[in-house]
Amino acid sequence: MIGRGSQSVRRKDPTPASRRPPEAILPGMADDLAFSKVCEIPECVPKVPVAISGPRQSHRSLEDDLEVKRRELEEALAEASRILRRNSADQGLQIEQIQERLALMEGLIAELRNQSSGASQAEAQRSLELQRRLSEVA
Repeated sequence: MIGRGSQSVRRKDPTPASRRPPEAILPGMADDLAFSKVCEIPECVPKVPVAISGPRQSHRSLEDDLEVKRRELEEALAEASRILRRNSADQGLQIEQIQERLALMEGLIAELRNQSSGASQAEAQRSLELQRRLSEVA
């Protein structure tokens, strides 16, 4: 740094970052760099996966739980589909039976109307015949 009165100016380091020591690139990070150098020691390597395996196992456990839930939901959906198909078939059969009864009732009603119409015509014929007889007698 060069001092100019109360102001100071920081000079740029002309050395490219790739050639500077890590402490010069990241001042204040010496502890982190020391840790990274310690982890380069082979006996330190197995400790890192052990520390990571906890979250991985937890993640796998969650995945397994989700898979179990997915299977349960699939089974519930399949059962609901079977019930709906069975209910639909039952309802379809009931509708067919109701339609058959309705057709039978409509046929009976048509037959009764026909008989009623025939009976009315026969009654009218008898009435005319009785009136004709009464007019002959009188």
